[in-house]
Amino acid sequence: YEGEYNAAGEREGRGVLRLANGDVYEGEWKAGKQEGRGVYRYADGSVYDGEFKADKYEGRG
Repeated sequence: YEGEYNAAGEREGRGVLRLANGDVYEGEWKAGKQEGRGVYRYADGSVYDGEFKADKYEGRG
């Protein structure tokens, strides 16, 4: 993970998470969870570009 942290040491603000399986999330974080606007790129080439809430897709991407 490359990005911002809050005082509690949780991911917060903007950041990029690269997973061992090749997936990449780039976007907003709140209290250690994917929250707000972000882009999730899967290793297979598919992409979700949209809103996240508590590490899950929110609405349409």
